[in-house]
Amino acid sequence: MSKTTPTILPITGQASIGDKAIKLEVSKNSLTHSVGLTHRKDIELDRGMLYKTTTSQPLNFSGKGMEFATDLVFINQNRVVGLYANVAPCTDKCINYSLRQKYDAVIEVKAGTVEKLGIRNDTEINLTY
Repeated sequence: MSKTTPTILPITGQASIGDKAIKLEVSKNSLTHSVGLTHRKDIELDRGMLYKTTTSQPLNFSGKGMEFATDLVFINQNRVVGLYANVAPCTDKCINYSLRQKYDAVIEVKAGTVEKLGIRNDTEINLTY
């Protein structure tokens, strides 16, 4: 796997928000966590990546290596506990995005998805994977 080749995982999960669904690639290890959606030209609005985590190992995100902006949705026990909308691609001195409060999953989707689906803090998101 080269540093500029995107890693595309099979769709093995889904996030349900009301009657809407996002098909998810599920990151299951530190390698796919670190690569995520980087180096892809784009993704569809109904697609994203799910990152599972624990409080003892919080995740950090940035726009480094990205070719499109994303939204980050932090979830704890199927409820949104934090959001970052429009995380822009960057190449140098990138901002790291994370949360201090407890979360057990993060969904990374194309920018605009949070607004389009009306996702905000305390929105229920049912994850299956």
